Amino acid sequence: MSVARGGTILWQAGYGLADVASGRPSTAHTPFGLASVTKPVTTAAVALLAAAGRIDLDAPIARYLPFALPRSDHDAEAVTARRLGAHAAGLPSFFRFAARPGQPPETAALIRDYGRLAFAPGTLYEYSNLGFALLGAAIVRVTGWRYEEAVRRLVLAPMRLRDAVFLAEPAARTRAATRYADDGTPLAFATTATPASGELCASAHDLALFAAQVMGVDARAALPAAARAALLAPVLRSGGDYTSFGWMGTSVGGERVLVKNGGDPGAATRLTLLPDRGVSIAVLTNRVNDAFVAEVSDRIAALLVPGWSGVSEQLAPPRRAARPAAAIHGDWRGTLGNAGIARPFALRLAPDHAACRLGDAAWRRCDEAAIRDGIVTAICPGGLDGAAAGTRLDLRLVAAGARLGGRVLVRDPRATTPYVVTLDRASGGGQAAAVA
Repeated sequence: MSVARGGTILWQAGYGLADVASGRPSTAHTPFGLASVTKPVTTAAVALLAAAGRIDLDAPIARYLPFALPRSDHDAEAVTARRLGAHAAGLPSFFRFAARPGQPPETAALIRDYGRLAFAPGTLYEYSNLGFALLGAAIVRVTGWRYEEAVRRLVLAPMRLRDAVFLAEPAARTRAATRYADDGTPLAFATTATPASGELCASAHDLALFAAQVMGVDARAALPAAARAALLAPVLRSGGDYTSFGWMGTSVGGERVLVKNGGDPGAATRLTLLPDRGVSIAVLTNRVNDAFVAEVSDRIAALLVPGWSGVSEQLAPPRRAARPAAAIHGDWRGTLGNAGIARPFALRLAPDHAACRLGDAAWRRCDEAAIRDGIVTAICPGGLDGAAAGTRLDLRLVAAGARLGGRVLVRDPRATTPYVVTLDRASGGGQAAAVA
């Protein structure tokens, strides 16, 4: 843990063990798996390239990629680096471990299989590791370096983050904190399929230095003002909350707050910034304990900010004119596809329930179904063929004209796999009027 103000670390400490078997203690300099707190480091690298004139954050990201984006129902030219870093580019959620640790799949193949746009870019917040896979690919293409080398040269070395190590590097196995399951069992070493979204390990000390750079309160700043502005500027707003280039932003009692959470099997991390005070709070653990990390962070923040009641890293869809829910009720049919799969998919929406069906299988009743501002969300038990126990379908569809379009996520205990869905009305409901 660390707490810093104005570029000075006020307090930092480690508790417990980084590795139980060897008795290695946890310290403020022990690298912990950051999981998704890697993302602000990736966007910092891109912001530095933008400040140097090597990337235009608002140009089509395809300009900086060695491959094309898949064809979809939405405008790929509107997919920009800025929107990718703010989870606002229309890509669906995705999580998967690399088949072999340290050997992620080729980004081109990953995007070919799972990178169809589910939503119109710039319209909705959809947390997407695929977006950061594209940012990582752009960094590699522009610099000519491997992703890890580029981030080390652009961010880690200039900002003096000397404890940081990437999971793909051999040093991670000896220096980083061992990850543990809830029952204390050490977890097998693993890396994700999207390194730019979650592969960095760093210490609480490192995160304090990094936060000072982002807020511009370190006199030895390696992050120029233009790069800081790019990181902190709102990209997509909903009420008083917003997502920026790598961060979730809000205000508490009139004060700006930025937060980034990270969570993987055996890792939970939160980095909180209070820019108006120049304060950062970093909490890292080597177990899956998101609630604990949030509670510790919030208790520290509450000592500083009057009225603090916690900050969520979620962004509600912006309010928009849309048909009432009753106009969307009825049966909808179409296809579910990605990764070479195309399956008939049907959805039934009624005032008191929702159900879905894959192919000729039986209807499955959905839980937590809701229609708000023309957006349909629901959770249905089960998955595709041969799904593991505990698998569920997570639906998010947007009404547009006479269609519902969006994504279905197949969530199982170890992966989140997206499928893009387009449905046409089959029966019932109101008129298929256009949705603003």
